Amino acid sequence: MSFISPLKEWAFSTEGKEGKFSNEGFEVMKIHSVIRAQIVERFLGLKKVAQIIRRHQEHMDGSGYPEGLRGDQIPFLSQVLTVCDVYSTLIGNRL
Repeated sequence: MSFISPLKEWAFSTEGKEGKFSNEGFEVMKIHSVIRAQIVERFLGLKKVAQIIRRHQEHMDGSGYPEGLRGDQIPFLSQVLTVCDVYSTLIGNRL
């Protein structure tokens, strides 16, 4: 997992971002998990890990992205990564 955090910041940075995204900014932000997954798959050859990363912004009610998956459609390890991501945000200085 230690290699994911630097990739996360490199692929999409919110440094200096305050408040809500504009509609256009949110649409761009929604592709960050796809970009990160592509980096991991193409450069590290970790296809299964890439699929976990790609789906870590999905929500149980189907309101997430990029695929709008819901409930049991969301891989368990993607759900775990979501919890880790939230925890990292809460203890970090991203808020």
